[in-house]
Amino acid sequence: MNKLLIFATALLVCISCSKKTFDITGIWQDSPMVGSGWTDTYQFFGNGSFKFNYNQMKCDKRTIALIGDWKIDNDGILSLAINQKIIHEGGVLIPAKGSCASEFEIDGGEIKTIELNIPEKLQIKLEDFKIDKAQADRECINFDTRRYWRINTNPDAY
Repeated sequence: MNKLLIFATALLVCISCSKKTFDITGIWQDSPMVGSGWTDTYQFFGNGSFKFNYNQMKCDKRTIALIGDWKIDNDGILSLAINQKIIHEGGVLIPAKGSCASEFEIDGGEIKTIELNIPEKLQIKLEDFKIDKAQADRECINFDTRRYWRINTNPDAY
């Protein structure tokens, strides 16, 4: 009987070791380098909260960021619950000037944080976690089919 118990315990340990686990705490950007502004970027905090920041150089975007909670299951599925949005309300579109990567930018208006009554849920498959030798040994991973690089392990460095 003891042999069966030892075998079952060893089997459970092996199964749990084979599951995908990722430490995603930090800043992940869809470009390996930071230019004059951030491109699409996730900030994952150790307390299970996150912030997704849309590309700063797209000056005509009304939704600026998404805020919520995250968790990863044993199969490498990242679940996001979005419960706040930061938006640019009002203002008018004018031809872009400066470092915008968009044709227009919003002039005037107000930045607001809105609470969502019902959180929006997203599931993202994490895969192909590796060290990118071509990008100064940065960690990178696919969020579904989109590649992201860890820019910093400290999410507050954004």
